[in-house]
Amino acid sequence: MNSRSEKSSAFLKQAEFDYQFVAEIKNSLPLTPLCYRAAHCQQASEKAVKALFLKAVGEIKPSHALKGFIQGILRAAESSPKLRGSISRLFSKEMKKFLFEMEQTAPSDKWTKRNTEYPFEKDKKWTAPAEKNVFQSYEVEVWERKVGVLIVGVKKLFREI
Repeated sequence: MNSRSEKSSAFLKQAEFDYQFVAEIKNSLPLTPLCYRAAHCQQASEKAVKALFLKAVGEIKPSHALKGFIQGILRAAESSPKLRGSISRLFSKEMKKFLFEMEQTAPSDKWTKRNTEYPFEKDKKWTAPAEKNVFQSYEVEVWERKVGVLIVGVKKLFREI
């Protein structure tokens, strides 16, 4: 196995562990603030996309911005009729919207946006991500389902590449 293949497999494996941890938190620690489940959904989705990029396209640089990775994957699929359909189905309009939503929950260099990790300032009020109502259970549950779909899809594509 070459280095990039090993790296992509490691990224996918870590995405799976992050996703499994979401279920652990939900089942074993139901009173845990939702920001922790949201954080692991964000991390799992980011690592799954990066794993596929590594496998299908090439080397990556550290970044929470998924748009460029997704665009690179879609461009690579254009030159592979075998993968074009599978990748297009996985990165449907709905999935891309979800991934961009996940990207927005990642910590950034701005203290003014809701994220899963750091306190942020909105309307001149500081809020901790763990506070009640920063994340809603219905939105986190949707994210959990979509991350599951993403990981299954990436695993399937790994077998095809």
